[in-house]
Amino acid sequence: MKTETVAGLQLLQSEPELLVPARLLELVDHPEMVRAIPLNIQLGRADKKFCPELSIIVVGQEDIPQSSAKNSIWEQVIFDRRLTALERGLIEQKDQVLISLIADSLYKYIVVVESYIEAAPLRGRGLVKAFYRNFESLLAQMDYQCMCAISDRSLQFCLRAGWQKISQLDPGIPCVRRSSEFFTSEGYYGGTPIIKFLNV
Repeated sequence: MKTETVAGLQLLQSEPELLVPARLLELVDHPEMVRAIPLNIQLGRADKKFCPELSIIVVGQEDIPQSSAKNSIWEQVIFDRRLTALERGLIEQKDQVLISLIADSLYKYIVVVESYIEAAPLRGRGLVKAFYRNFESLLAQMDYQCMCAISDRSLQFCLRAGWQKISQLDPGIPCVRRSSEFFTSEGYYGGTPIIKFLNV
């Protein structure tokens, strides 16, 4: 993935606590134990690896079942991210991953959301809306113009939240054209390319 250095995402990577929404602290039993941790990783094919500029987990010491890699692709990601953090000594055995976020920048004004995942017990409780409201506000302050992503099972939710299908928009709009070209060139499959404009 071709990216350029962007102070905005680097700031969020170095100060990940900015990404913790107040709603999360309302949902957990031990808000004082919630913390956000940078977790650098590599993504991409074996011959084309890259390190996303923003890769964090939010953990807490909640009495929730540990994610099993066998349940779903979302649980697989949570499971793998927690295992990586444990192996690197970033968290303790009693810590659970509550939120995982991976994102990168494209042409300095687009943020590609590679994945956003919540722990299963937190889903459907208003956390995703609160997270994105805060995330979008931070990105807009940093002069990003839009976010793009590939959506599958959450497509209808995303559309209701203001995202739009890239295929239905004017390709003459720079954000639309650049996002579409990126997903095509990088070989993203298995979902619908979507975009959300910021500062609108």
